[in-house]
Amino acid sequence: MDDRIGKYWWVMLIQGIASIVYAVLAMSWPALTIVVLISIYAAFTIFYGVSGIFRSFSIRQTNPLWWLGLLNGIFALVAGILVYSYPGLTALLLAYFIAAWALITGISHLIQAFDKTYESVIRTAYGVAGVASVLFAILLFAMGPGRGIIALVWLLGAHAFVLGIVRIVSSFRLRSVNKQLSQA
Repeated sequence: MDDRIGKYWWVMLIQGIASIVYAVLAMSWPALTIVVLISIYAAFTIFYGVSGIFRSFSIRQTNPLWWLGLLNGIFALVAGILVYSYPGLTALLLAYFIAAWALITGISHLIQAFDKTYESVIRTAYGVAGVASVLFAILLFAMGPGRGIIALVWLLGAHAFVLGIVRIVSSFRLRSVNKQLSQA
C-alpha cells in the first residue's frame, strides 16, 4: 500500500465521528419535527459529501478506485443541497432521498471491499458497511414515503452509527499502517 493512502486517515475519522454524533442526535429525539430531521440530514450529507470529495482527490494518484469516493461525495453533496433547498418536497420524499444515498454508498463500499489496495481488515469493514447500507436502502424503498417516520429516524440513526464505527475503525487502521510505512 502506498503511504499516501493512509496520510488522510483523519478524514475518515472525522466522517466516523460525525456519523455517530448524527446517529445519537437522531435517535435521542425521534419525535422531533420532520423539519429538524431534514436540517440535520442536509448538514450531515453536505459535510459527508465535501469530506468525501476531499479524501478522493487526496488518494487519486495511489488508488485506482478513487473515483468511487468522488461519485459518492458528489452525490451526497448534491443530495444535501437539494434536501436543504426544498424542505417541503423533501418531507414527502425523505425516505427515497436517504435510500438512494444509502444504496450508492453501499454499492461503492462493496466495490471497495474487493480492492486489493486496502488491507483485509479495511476490505472487511467496507464489505460490512456496504451490506448494511444496501439492506438499509432496500428497507427504506420498501417502506415508501410517509410511513413510519419514527421508524425511519431510528433506522437512519442505526445506519449512521454502523457507518461511523466502520469509518473510525478503518481510520485508525489506516493510521497504524501509515505509521508502519513511514517507519520502514
